[in-house]
Amino acid sequence: MLSVQTSHDWSAVSATVTVGAVAEVWTCAATSNSAVDALEDLCAWANDAARGWFPAALFQWGWARDSSTGGALLKIKNSGGPFSWAPNLAAIQRLGVVAGGPAVELVGASDASGTWAPEPAGLLSLRLGRVYHDKAPGQGSGVGAVRPGLSGLAPWAGECAPIVGPVDARRWPEVSQVAAHPRRAWLRLAGVSGSDYVVPPIGAHWARFALGPVRRSRVGGHLWRLDFGLAGEAV
Repeated sequence: MLSVQTSHDWSAVSATVTVGAVAEVWTCAATSNSAVDALEDLCAWANDAARGWFPAALFQWGWARDSSTGGALLKIKNSGGPFSWAPNLAAIQRLGVVAGGPAVELVGASDASGTWAPEPAGLLSLRLGRVYHDKAPGQGSGVGAVRPGLSGLAPWAGECAPIVGPVDARRWPEVSQVAAHPRRAWLRLAGVSGSDYVVPPIGAHWARFALGPVRRSRVGGHLWRLDFGLAGEAV
């Protein structure tokens, strides 16, 4: 899944969250300008000791692919028990999660702004081409050099190049239109192995990159390939 930081005013996003008899209002931080950032902000707020329901609640979030649009349907879950969610219009427009509850989990009715979740599971792979010598000091040594995969600093930038169907190929132009500039995005990557990368290498994980050029080409039949140029956040 890919979630771009968008040009929308995310500080307008708010919702009343009710757990038991306690109701409190969450307002998204202005800097949390993507679906991933906003849900991380929500869970950090909901699990903070300052909340009236602490420590009875444990909020987490997730997502599922919307097969009709190629976007991501967000999920909000409270492992501690049922909760109610009363969002304002901006929250519904950005996150897609309408009013609901009491329930342990709520799922978005529409895809979240700036999200792209291609088949089969919405996980993306990062291709890292690097020349790197891990030897003792000497002329062929890599000691003191930038590790392979440290995007933005290593000799080559990483690249994500999924092959997708018609629904996902159509989805990307819609996502790119709402992206903020400079373009940055969270990618949900499949697990990688080897030496340390930008993020812990074991298992599926989120990583944030600066988005470079995106090229779309037809592979054949109803399949397209999208090549995302990726660089470090300093770019």
